Amino acid sequence: MLIDLATAVALCAVAACGTTDTASRPAGTDSLVGPLGVYKVGQPYRVNGRLYVPAVDYDYDETGTASWYGPGFQGKPTANGEVFDANALTAAHATLPMPSLVRVTNLDNGRSITLRVNDRGPFSSSRIIDVTRRGAQLLGFEKRGTARVRVQILEEESRQLAALAQGSGSPDDLQLAEEHSPYVAAVATTDTAPQATPVRTVVSPSSAARRAVPVDGGSDVWVQAGAFGEFANAVRLANQLKPVGAVRIQEAPGHQGQTFYRVQLGPLAALPDAATLVQDLQARGYQGAHVVLQ
Repeated sequence: MLIDLATAVALCAVAACGTTDTASRPAGTDSLVGPLGVYKVGQPYRVNGRLYVPAVDYDYDETGTASWYGPGFQGKPTANGEVFDANALTAAHATLPMPSLVRVTNLDNGRSITLRVNDRGPFSSSRIIDVTRRGAQLLGFEKRGTARVRVQILEEESRQLAALAQGSGSPDDLQLAEEHSPYVAAVATTDTAPQATPVRTVVSPSSAARRAVPVDGGSDVWVQAGAFGEFANAVRLANQLKPVGAVRIQEAPGHQGQTFYRVQLGPLAALPDAATLVQDLQARGYQGAHVVLQ
């Protein structure tokens, strides 16, 4: 059902919506969290004459080339004992702890996803990370083979994963509010599992009348500015963003039957347009803005 924002505000008032945000854990984050192998940093090692020194480095933020791997590895153990799955959201890195979470951004098209490091590689001076085939698809460089990327470790989430892998943490520790969660970009773009049909989508009239532009096999490009556990908070942000462009609120299922509300702008004509909008929103203070494909 589609209704405009004014009606949404009225409905919210009638329902006595609260103002405290209780955003739930995003649906699908388990694909990033587990199953986990053992926690491993490892000793220095050499491959093809080059020395690699694994280390716990929560300041890691590097720009370089990414490639993808998969053929010949499916079902085989990764460096920390997990089972390699070419359709999983994982990656190989030469020195970062395993498991840890990294945000990988394709600098050529603005796409950004979160991956779990569970393997070693690539062993080349020209590349800094290997992602799965699925990761390459979501980042938009599967056919090209490589891409210029920025790789940033996610400190808090990586610490929590380390605790889980060492048996001293709980999956509940990873219940983060979606508007601050690094999982969102990956979850929003992945389609490896059937997506639940939203119960309600709220859009502005201009968004409802706008034609969706297919990208990469039929996906539409949106920019998500925030997500909330309270409908009233989503409506408030949507109203603030109306001068920026066409905006919608999308209801989506969360963890353990909870619901969260995504505030999104679009659809955009192309990924570069979305990347520009993300920069604009971040300059306005919406640091969690990111590109999603739906």
